[in-house]
Formats: sequence, structure tokens, C-alpha cells
Amino acid sequence: MSRTNGSNLLACYLVLPMLAAAPAASQVQSQEESRIEAVRLGLRSDAPQRVAEAAFDAVTSQLTVVSEDIAAALGRFRSTGTFTPAPWLLDAVVELKVAVPAATLERFWRQWPVQTALAFPYATGNRDEVLVRLLAESEGAAWFAAANLLVGHRVDGFAAELVKKVRFQVTVYVTDVPNMGNIGGGAGLGIGSTVGGQAPGFPPFVLYRFVPSVRNGARVLSEGPRTVHYQRELRGAGGWDEYGVYPPTNDEISKYLASVTKAAVGLTPLPERTQQSLLWENATQFQAEIDRIRSPLLDTYQKLVRSLVDAGVIKPADVLGAERAVTVTVEDHRRDRSIGLPSVQPAGQ
Repeated sequence: MSRTNGSNLLACYLVLPMLAAAPAASQVQSQEESRIEAVRLGLRSDAPQRVAEAAFDAVTSQLTVVSEDIAAALGRFRSTGTFTPAPWLLDAVVELKVAVPAATLERFWRQWPVQTALAFPYATGNRDEVLVRLLAESEGAAWFAAANLLVGHRVDGFAAELVKKVRFQVTVYVTDVPNMGNIGGGAGLGIGSTVGGQAPGFPPFVLYRFVPSVRNGARVLSEGPRTVHYQRELRGAGGWDEYGVYPPTNDEISKYLASVTKAAVGLTPLPERTQQSLLWENATQFQAEIDRIRSPLLDTYQKLVRSLVDAGVIKPADVLGAERAVTVTVEDHRRDRSIGLPSVQPAGQ
């Protein structure tokens, strides 16, 4: 065989595989385009099940190219109800980092706080203003999630909402026996919870829930004076989860405030819950002792408010009166109760 014929034959061996691969590559590309188009059509559907399936497929295939369609679909549907695709759309927003208007996310906060909080870092529009409104209506883990997202943001209303959480709670144990010391005490819990549900015909449910940091699979949702953790779990149906969440301490509020102002806001010398014993003599002495116990707490709160007003982060009208920030609870432990305890008079009276 001549050298020319050999060269031609070698060229055929090299070209033929390339020719065979071209249709295969074209077929793969065509399948990918078809899948994207199917997901887009599903997201644009008015049928909740189709929208949920499309959102689920977008996450499974990591189709970031349909981000705009996901955001548009989320804007069309309500947040509650058995037949809502909202949890699957929110999962797609979180997993694909889709930018959604903050005003749209606001509608989903109450029902789906974990997913919504995870979506806010990518939110567009008046993000901080919306978060301040959500902070005002939130409790438990959701409150901390919103507060952490606002750390370092000097936005109107944030400091005022923080100051509203400052509380000094004093339990006064009244006794007629000298040297009894303090008696009892305790603190309650708030509940942080999130709920999920699923109707027939929908894809597998993706459950998001607030969890303690020690829970296996816990991820950081937002960092701050009290870091919030969550868990994402794929399951066949929804579920309910809750765990105890203490309200923000004065020390934590102080740290949040320090992120938006350099004012002196330390509250740690006076804990939010204290106990005092009061030796009963008569009604006049009783009220005088209550005023003595309450006075330094009122002064601390007023000093805090003045420092924040001077720093320009709150207005005097934005916060509670000092007397509402200090709560005095009286427990009667006297042996002789023939004379009833008088009511605690408001501060300044």
C-alpha cells in the first residue's frame, strides 16, 4: 500500500469518530434545551402541582438559567394553603441563589421563615426596611434570624425595635422573717418553629426548620450575637418542629445595638432577671423599698435611651417609657398575712 493511501486511511480513522460524536453531542444539547424549556413552561403554569414539579426539577438539575422564571412564579402565588407551590419555589430560590424582591419575600415570612431568611441576602429592593417590619412581628428563632441579617445596617427603625426588647424583670419576695434571703426563681422560653405540609400529586417535600447548633446536619442560617442554625431535609411529607428559644438577653441586645452605633450601650452589669427579698413592716415602707429596688433599673434604661437618641439612631417617641421596661412582680411569703400586700404603684407616684 502506498504512503498516500496509508495517510488517507489514517485520516478516515481519525475523522469518523469525530463525525459520529457530533450527532451525540448535538443530541445531548438538544435534550438539555428541552429540559430547560419544560421547566420554564412548568414554572409559568397556573397549576400548583406543575409549578412545584418544575421548581423541584430546577433544583435537582441546578438550572440557574431559569432563575427569572422562579422569581416570577413566586410572585404569582400566595404563601399559604394546601395547594401552594411556595415551599418548592422558596427551596429553588435558596438553592439557586435567586434574586427576589424583598416585598415578595415578606409575604412568605410568617409561614416559611427559614427559607425566606435564607433568601434575603440575595433580595432586591428595600430589603432592610422589610426586615425591620418583619423583626417587629417576629418571635423566637425568626426574630434572631431577622436581627442577624440587619447587623451593621444603620436602617431607620432597627435600633428602636431592639430597645423595645430590653426588659428588666425583678421578682420581689416579701417576708416577715429576717434573713430569709432570695427564694425560688426561673425563666420562660419562647418557641421557635416552622411547619411544612404536602398535598397529593406534589414532588417530595423539602423541609426547612430551625434547629439547635448541636443537631446533626445543622447549618448556619445567619451569624450574630446569637447565631441561628437550620436544617434542610428531603422527605415524603411535611412535618412540624419546635424547640425552646430564649428571648434576647440585654447583653445580646447591647451587641446588636453596638453594630449600628458607637454609643455606650452596655447592659451587662444589670441582668434582665433579678430577685430581691423585702422584709415587711408596713405599706409605706413596702412602696419605698419597691422604689429603691426599681430606681437603678429605670436609670439604666433612661441612660440607654438618651445615648441612642444622642447618637441619632432612635427618636424619643420610638421607645417604651422606662416604667414599661421595668417589671416588678411581688410574691407574698409572709407567715402573717392578716394585712394584705398593697398594689405596686407605678414609678414616680
